[in-house]
Parts: sequence; C-alpha cells; structure tokens
Amino acid sequence: TKGAKGGNPDPVQTEAFKSQIKPSAADVDEPLAKKPLAVKLPVSHDAIVRAMDNKQAFVRAAVREKLERDGSAILSMNILHELIENSVNRFVEKAHSFVQDSA
Repeated sequence: TKGAKGGNPDPVQTEAFKSQIKPSAADVDEPLAKKPLAVKLPVSHDAIVRAMDNKQAFVRAAVREKLERDGSAILSMNILHELIENSVNRFVEKAHSFVQDSA
C-alpha cells in the first residue's frame, strides 16, 4: 500500500510544489538540530531580516559570530574535544596497524 491510510493513494509532486521546497542548508558543515529555535525580534530588526533572501543563513551566521565572540569558552571546549577525539582515533588506528604488522 502507498501513502497514509485514507490519504492520496497516488501522490504526485507537481512542479509548483517542487518549486516551494527549500534547499538544504549549504551554509553549515554539520547536521542541523531537529527542532528549530524561534525568537521574537524588535519590529525594526524583524522587518530587515524578513526582507532578506536567505534569512535562515543570516541568523545562523549571526548566532555563530556571537558565540565565537562571547562564547569562546564553549567553542574552545568543543574544538578541544574534537581534537582529542581525532588524536585518539589516529592513535588507535596506528596501534591497530602496528599489531597487524607485528603478527
């Protein structure tokens, strides 16, 4: 059976429908949170942001810049964690290779 029970048994994505599908976030290099974050802005800021073509990328960049400026400790901890994890993974790979070569 196709589709949801009681739904359209032969759903078709029209060109009009496809044109409304937003592209994935090309401005990020990691998975996006499943739940969006919503904030209210002052009226003057809201008007400016809503007029932008790519408002989501702008807001993500603004948050990232603010975190880098004010939350450097948080970002530093994340970077440190990533460096340690990468180093451990490389060490394990080299140790595994050494054991394989010695056998």
